[in-house]
Amino acid sequence: MDADEFGLIVLGSGPGAREAVREASRRGVRVAWVDHEAEAALPDRAQGERFGRAMAQVATLLQRARRLEGLEGLALPSVIAWASLQALLARLGVWPPPVAELEAPGERLLGASLVWQEPTTLRLGERLLRAPALLLAGATAPLVPAIEGLQPDGYLTPDNLPQRLERLPRRLVVVGGSPVASELAQTFARLGTRVVLVEPFSGLLPQEEPDAAALLEQALRDAGVDIRFASKPVAVRHAEGERVLAISGLDGERAALPYDTLLIACGRVPGALARQPESGGLVRDARGFITVDETFRTSLPGVYALGEQIGHVSATQALLVQAQRAVAHAIQPGAARFHSSLLPLVVFTDPPLASVGRKEAELVATQTPYRVHQAPLMPPPGALGGSPGLVRLLASPEGHLLGATVVGEPAAELIQELALALQEDLPLASLGELLRAESSWSGAIAQAAQQAEPAPVPGWRAWWHRLRVRFR
Repeated sequence: MDADEFGLIVLGSGPGAREAVREASRRGVRVAWVDHEAEAALPDRAQGERFGRAMAQVATLLQRARRLEGLEGLALPSVIAWASLQALLARLGVWPPPVAELEAPGERLLGASLVWQEPTTLRLGERLLRAPALLLAGATAPLVPAIEGLQPDGYLTPDNLPQRLERLPRRLVVVGGSPVASELAQTFARLGTRVVLVEPFSGLLPQEEPDAAALLEQALRDAGVDIRFASKPVAVRHAEGERVLAISGLDGERAALPYDTLLIACGRVPGALARQPESGGLVRDARGFITVDETFRTSLPGVYALGEQIGHVSATQALLVQAQRAVAHAIQPGAARFHSSLLPLVVFTDPPLASVGRKEAELVATQTPYRVHQAPLMPPPGALGGSPGLVRLLASPEGHLLGATVVGEPAAELIQELALALQEDLPLASLGELLRAESSWSGAIAQAAQQAEPAPVPGWRAWWHRLRVRFR
């Protein structure tokens, strides 16, 4: 059988795969876009992401408007009507759910039977596809824990919310310790739903700095979320005409949580493409995700992987950047490397939490010397909304940034300045000396940075820092 030659084969669906196909086409490369029928049928994760963020915007606006209650002619209901919520979501362009965008240049092939002949050669039905490079950009599926009595249609996930949410639930149980679990729990509570969050960990968002996570925990409790830490779901039962989720704590204590809607947001697992038996030669981590280096190259020659395939379950915009970089390396080895530690991550609660770089626990575990510089992030005088937050900087004894966390209304914007400082290896003194607009939120960065007292750095070492950053 003669092989059909391509410059690149992209396996998968979703925004990462689409952007990879577009990027390769922009570079003049002939692309084969191969999708698996099982993954093509999955709900669009990016669509669910947009829907959840839009609901959060509505909930935040309502929360701030409630602070004005008591003024003449202003009265807000404690529970928003479903029809009103639909109308607001329609104005934001996320209701009814838009048709997923599938168009992209290149030849798109769909099938359930893929056979890997060689690392970069595939057989799809009667066609043999070959390319010098192959990019794995398949989707992931929501992780659903084993719960006795749970039926496939008995729960929602963040992905299928736009399609399956039919009304605002009166009682909602959210299972999971992921950031999106905290986001949706707070959102529904602010819309008037009674929410219980079942957390498997002993604290909220254990991957974040404890001081920052504590602020988010308090924000969720202020919204009315009942948080059950160190608990796991055991069984779904029917009692007295209603559904009940049985949970168990680490100490063996059990509780029964009645609910109208069950939302599972426990994280994600590799999709159908990553589970293909023929992909068994790929080295994976303990969670089943493919391991790659800083060029997105896997253990198989000519095979690259990105985004959800490698466990980077982040925002859609981050997937687009990864797709562009991965294609650049697959087509032209030696392109700029991708450093995941420079990727800002944001939890879209209210207040949001954003972080970039290394965390204090990691520095302690690796015995890396560091200093902590922290400042409060307060809303400007007269602001209608916004909660007190913080700016927390981790720096080397020489005064160079190692990691940063921001909690507060402008966290998603402020973290960009800190990501740039980390990327360019700027000393904290430069952040502290930067001229800033009066009464701006970013003054908290300067306040934290000015606490640093860097030791004198020889001129040759500063020159070496700049050279290393420029060519890494």
